[in-house]
This record gives sequence, structure tokens and C-alpha cells, in this order.
Amino acid sequence: MAVIGKTMAMTGTVEFDQKRRPRLYAADLEHCHFRCESTLQETRGGSRHVDVQSLDSGMRKSRFTDEQVIGFLKQAEAGMSVGELCRMQGFSDATFYKWRAKFGGMQVEEAKRLRELEAENGRLKKLLAEAHLDIEALKVGFGVKR
Repeated sequence: MAVIGKTMAMTGTVEFDQKRRPRLYAADLEHCHFRCESTLQETRGGSRHVDVQSLDSGMRKSRFTDEQVIGFLKQAEAGMSVGELCRMQGFSDATFYKWRAKFGGMQVEEAKRLRELEAENGRLKKLLAEAHLDIEALKVGFGVKR
């Protein structure tokens, strides 16, 4: 398996469904925890090659920014009832309490810092995953047994 950017190329036996689309199984993707989109390509010599690409839209974006959420929490602290606030702004009570657990007592600057730290943490996790894939590819290339 070769990794180039966000594209993973996987070779081997490929099964097809009724509409000639390749079937991929979770075991074939070796611990890939993202949604995949696949296309089948003919290569020289008639062998088939499946390209698996991750989609950029991993999680749905919130309609509200962190700053807006903190504003809603301050309105509730000021005395507005949670039910009324949720109806006016168009979100559920459960969402409000989830936000309160995450952002309760935070200022806007702290929320921005939290967002920056979460983004940096995500980048570092990607780097670590890529390093593990590189190490695994080197082990396979040199024939090292586990």
C-alpha cells in the first residue's frame, strides 16, 4: 500500500458488485478511520488498481461559531431560560448542555486558543499516522518479521 498525500493505492484481488463497482472491506483498508471513495483503474498489463481517497468533509461544521456559543451561554447565565434561548436561536436543549460542558466559564480568547490547540493536535496526529505508515512500509519492503 502506498500513501501519497491523501491518496492511498491498494493492489490485490478486487471483487465487484452488480454495477461493476469495486467492493472494499474494512480489513483491506488496514485501520483507516475515514470515509473513503474508490475508483477502479486499468493499469498496464490488464491488472486492476483501486485508488482509495479520503473525503475532506470528515465532520459536519456547526452553524454557530465558538464566539456565538459563548454568547448564548452568557445569555443563559444572565437569566434567560434555556428553553426560550434554544427556541429563539434554533438549537436543541441537548446541544446547549453539550456546549455548556465544553465552553462553560470560558472567555472568547480562551475558546480561540482551544480551537488552535485542537487544530494543532489534529495535525500532529496526522503526522504520527503518516510516520507509522512509513515505518510499516519500510518493514514490509525490507522483509522484517514482526
